[in-house]
Amino acid sequence: MAPVTSLLLAIATVCCLVAESAAGPCIFREGQHQVIYGIRNGVVHIRIIIRGLPQTASGWTGIGFGNGMLDGLDTIIVRVSNGRVNVSDEYVRGYTSSFPDRINNVVVHSRRVEDEVISVTFSRPVNSMEYPYDMSLVGCVPWKFLIGLSRMGPRGELHHHSVTPVHRTVCIDECRI
Repeated sequence: MAPVTSLLLAIATVCCLVAESAAGPCIFREGQHQVIYGIRNGVVHIRIIIRGLPQTASGWTGIGFGNGMLDGLDTIIVRVSNGRVNVSDEYVRGYTSSFPDRINNVVVHSRRVEDEVISVTFSRPVNSMEYPYDMSLVGCVPWKFLIGLSRMGPRGELHHHSVTPVHRTVCIDECRI
């Protein structure tokens, strides 16, 4: 009986190692909107791609982390205006405007508006410590994916999102890059 148990344990261990090393990035896709994300060395990397937008498109999109606006959401907001892309680390509580965090821990790696495609890549620590403005993304956490571009005022102030954000519970350790 012992050799069979040892063999099964060895097979289970190999399967777990293969499954862990085979993990790749996670992808959220809704129409022309795509978000690719994953974790590497304690840092969550995110790329937002929106296709089919005119070169002169203006508006905002982003990702929220948390249960909902009434409880407070840690947000990363992407503003697009006149071919320029700006990314900011923000917080919103209630049905009001978001505001920038005191500590911006989002690092922008690339941003581009080209051939009707907006692409922006950024990262943030998985466990940010600016309470209550930043939410830890360790374990399984509710994410809110904003779809497309929503209206924005002339000075970058956000209008209400035009499409209800899509809620997903993300277990970031399953998403590796």
